[in-house]
Amino acid sequence: MNRTLLLILFSLLAAAGCRKQSFEYAPDISLRFSTDTLLFDTVFSNVGSTTSRIVVYNPSTTDLLIPEIYLSGRKLTGKSDFRLNINGVPTNSLKEVEIPAGDSIYVFVEVTVDPNNAQKPMMVRDSLVVDRGNGRFQQVQLEAVGRNAIFYRSQVLPCNTVWTSDKPIIIYNSVLVDSLCELKIEAGTEIYFNRNSSLFVLGSLQVQGREGVPVTFRGDRIDPFYRDLPGTWQGIHFLRGSTHNLIDWADIRNGLVGVRVDSLPADGSSRNLLIRNTNIQNMSLVGLLGYSASIEGENLLVANCGKYCFVGDLGGRYVFRHATFANSGGGFSNPEAAFAVTNANNRTLANNLYAELLNCIVWGSRDEQLALESSGNGTFTINFKNSIFRTRLTNLNINGNRINVNPLFQNPGDGNYQLDSLSRAAGIGEDLRAIYPGVTRDLSGFPRKIIPAAGCYEYRFP
Repeated sequence: MNRTLLLILFSLLAAAGCRKQSFEYAPDISLRFSTDTLLFDTVFSNVGSTTSRIVVYNPSTTDLLIPEIYLSGRKLTGKSDFRLNINGVPTNSLKEVEIPAGDSIYVFVEVTVDPNNAQKPMMVRDSLVVDRGNGRFQQVQLEAVGRNAIFYRSQVLPCNTVWTSDKPIIIYNSVLVDSLCELKIEAGTEIYFNRNSSLFVLGSLQVQGREGVPVTFRGDRIDPFYRDLPGTWQGIHFLRGSTHNLIDWADIRNGLVGVRVDSLPADGSSRNLLIRNTNIQNMSLVGLLGYSASIEGENLLVANCGKYCFVGDLGGRYVFRHATFANSGGGFSNPEAAFAVTNANNRTLANNLYAELLNCIVWGSRDEQLALESSGNGTFTINFKNSIFRTRLTNLNINGNRINVNPLFQNPGDGNYQLDSLSRAAGIGEDLRAIYPGVTRDLSGFPRKIIPAAGCYEYRFP
């Protein structure tokens, strides 16, 4: 190495050493922060939040030395619901912090709410304090809404369990409603599922929501990044042998398969599931799935799913009145048909298929939204009336049906499938109110007209 290069290296090292010594206490110079209040959305007791960050800027031309950055509650009382990572160091207090001129550091914040017996949400607070020296301090408020919850982990529920709206229900690693047992869920109850968790039903499930007070099923991450992320939990799974189930006034979101129903009842006449006044959206695979099942639905919205909104596979009996199956939004890149049924079977069994759609809408962004597969050995019967379909199957343009007539939803990208004022779904339905009292009002509680609209929502305009 020649002498000139050595001199250059020595000069650089000397300059770096001098710069290191130039950091100074300057309490009169104000730091800037990316926010003055860091607010976390609802955090359940004992469940940690996602990590949020605060950026601390040095806008001056002076290299600043900060005497201390700390979490106020932890320093003063030894207790806090919050935790810090200061400039890459996992600590709630860090001294002699350097911030070069025109540069910044990051402070990462997490929160876990300690449980208590309160039923109502509570606000937990603390503050990030930057000690500037000479009795001068700057701070950022930390706030989180905490809620107590009831936790279930990998267990078989006691028979005749009742879930109420007093506190949210959090499920880890799935729970099971056993054979000959019933789980009743009252209106307004919120059920949150940890990743890969399911509600398995071998006995009976009775979801008893009310208009305006639905039962909610969704993943347990409700902070902004995860709130609308599909596939954050597995879904509700009715196992073979489970019959006489009811889901009424429910909101089911962000799972893998929203509701799965297995196998026709042994007696051939019972129904696996009646699902009505229910919104299923944003499932990464399928909204409602039946395997050789018996499912009946009214005032049902199944929308924005990664593959199918509804699948009736391996035969079964599927009857829907005033239902909307729509893959028109949600941001999925390659959804399949909105409605699919098949009597196929890879064995020698003959699976019969019966599918009935009355006053329904089947729509989506692709040209074909119906997948009707009749290759199996059993019978294949469809009864579609007074409905709207996006399809190439021109033979369905009978029985009051409309094909390739855009129903014009108000804002499907945001999950709003109310009918637009120019919707051609208005006034094409058959009056079913006398036969099926459950459809006298639509999914929003609005009264059905004498000549109703197709789909789960009634036309609200004159």
